[in-house]
Amino acid sequence: MSERCLFCGGETRGDPHHLLVCDGRQGRIEAELPPLVSGSTPETYGTSAAAAMSIEEARATQRGLVLQAIRAAGPHGCTDEEIQQALDLDGSSERPRRVELAKLERIKIARDATGAAIKRLTRTQRRAVVWVAA
Repeated sequence: MSERCLFCGGETRGDPHHLLVCDGRQGRIEAELPPLVSGSTPETYGTSAAAAMSIEEARATQRGLVLQAIRAAGPHGCTDEEIQQALDLDGSSERPRRVELAKLERIKIARDATGAAIKRLTRTQRRAVVWVAA
């Protein structure tokens, strides 16, 4: 039986790419987070899936470390770059863990009094979203 996402209308069963394209704000599709696999073509999907499975044991530990770093920052929060520097994690390891935490609603974007996302400059002078514990 086909199951459609309430937010994007996409197929939720049997589609390994659904979580990559939908934030699932409607419903709780993300409750069971599979490894993030980014293979964008059939030729690269196998390599991406193998990489995702190889990190599976470290994934929960890294997710916990990212959450600890964000909590330790308190209301000041952290940008991705700040988390990466604090934990000595590469962006390709930190960002997927932060995405998982956001989908699990453990963290959220810091907002000002008007509801606008708070951003800070990175070392390359780009504006980055600040994340705080939910």
